[in-house]
Amino acid sequence: MMAFTMLSGHSLKAQNKSVPADSSRLKVRGLPAGSLQKYRDDEDFNYKQERSGGTSLWERFWMWVFRNLDSADTKGTGFVFKIVLWGVCIFTIIYAILKLTGMSGIRLFSGNRKSELLGYTVTEDDIYAIDFPQSIAEATSHKNYRLAIRLL
Repeated sequence: MMAFTMLSGHSLKAQNKSVPADSSRLKVRGLPAGSLQKYRDDEDFNYKQERSGGTSLWERFWMWVFRNLDSADTKGTGFVFKIVLWGVCIFTIIYAILKLTGMSGIRLFSGNRKSELLGYTVTEDDIYAIDFPQSIAEATSHKNYRLAIRLL
C-alpha cells in the first residue's frame, strides 16, 4: 500500500534509448578428438558417485515418516499423528537419559528402598549410668581413642 502511495504521483515510462546490437565476431575453438577421451578414461577425473543397490530399512523408515507427515495435514489425521510422533520422541529421549545415567524408571519415582547397613551399631546409652573415668581408661587401653574422646 505504501509503495502504491509513493508511486502514484509519478508516471513510469520506459527509456526511449535503443541499445546497439553486439557486432563483435566470435571465434569458435574446438578440442582435438583424442584429448577429451584421455581425461574420460582417467579415474582421477571420474566424479560419479555410485549409490548402493537400494535403500536401507532405516532410510525407508524415515521416508515413510516424512511422507506421512507431509500427507497428514490433508487427511485430517495430522494432529493425532504429530502428537503420537512427539510422544515417541519424548519417550525415547527420557529412556536414553535413564539408561545413560544408570537409573531404572521404577526407582525414579519410588526412591531408593535399599537399606544400607551401617558400619557400626547404634545403641541408646544412659549417660547417668556410665562411669566416665573407668570407660575412658578402658577405651584408651584398647586404643579406641575415638570412643575416649567421645566420652570426654
